[in-house]
Amino acid sequence: MKKSIFDILDRAEDVLLIAAFSGMAVLSFIQIILRNGFDSSIIWADVAVRILVLWVTVLGAMVATRRAEHIKIDIFSRFILLKYNYILTTIYLLGSSIVAALVAWYCYEMVVFEKASATIAFASVPVWVCQLILPIGFMVISFRFFVRSWQAVRERQS
Repeated sequence: MKKSIFDILDRAEDVLLIAAFSGMAVLSFIQIILRNGFDSSIIWADVAVRILVLWVTVLGAMVATRRAEHIKIDIFSRFILLKYNYILTTIYLLGSSIVAALVAWYCYEMVVFEKASATIAFASVPVWVCQLILPIGFMVISFRFFVRSWQAVRERQS
């Protein structure tokens, strides 16, 4: 069976999430052993773990959006007739897409600013590289919400 580009990207997303979570767990474990057993530590590990927490959070949000398992506050659907619920769903999905796109844009501006400042986060890794997950993640989330809103409209038309 031939895999689509979306299948490949979904798999890459899963692999990145597992790698980031594993790296965070391993670095934390090593730090605990070094501090408690040898009274030393890896100087950059605490910063790296904090950045990995950011990556795990955003990658987890991307996966949750892909699976439609994200947090949804839905107070209006019980007041609307079931046959009009698709309108509310479409508005909700489009609104979520727009908000995520705006967040992606401002995250992109932050990354550009950090790149210009040439600040180092840890172990010669620039801060902007660590922050790349933010605009990319919110762009992916925005795209997924947009596609789902389009699908909701198309399903209603057919």
